[in-house]
Amino acid sequence: MSLKRQITRRRASITSLIDVIFLLLLFFMLASTFSKFSDVEVSVAQSSTGTSAEGSQSLSLLIEPRRLIIDDQIISENEMRSVLQDLLKQDALTISIQATDECNTQRLISVFNMLGGIEGLSLVVVDPR
Repeated sequence: MSLKRQITRRRASITSLIDVIFLLLLFFMLASTFSKFSDVEVSVAQSSTGTSAEGSQSLSLLIEPRRLIIDDQIISENEMRSVLQDLLKQDALTISIQATDECNTQRLISVFNMLGGIEGLSLVVVDPR
């Protein structure tokens, strides 16, 4: 007498899969940050011959990891804003910005943000090569 076991197939239930996907979705939504990053507005300059506009002063700013150098003079970040505003009272001002290789992007952006609030200031980024 042969006893055959009858195999019954159950339908696959995807309820537990949906629960897992929902939990993962909830986890990633709660774990991610929705903070707004500040933007730096950049406009493309027209090609020029290397001279600044007529009647405007031109300064060079070298950004290093721990200091700022304006025309070969070390200046603190606190002094920079007031010095530039004083120079702007006299005449229009163009600043050529150059960053050293050791300077990171966050440092560059923080200097741009400091300079961005000064009205009448033109910024030119110089390629270090």
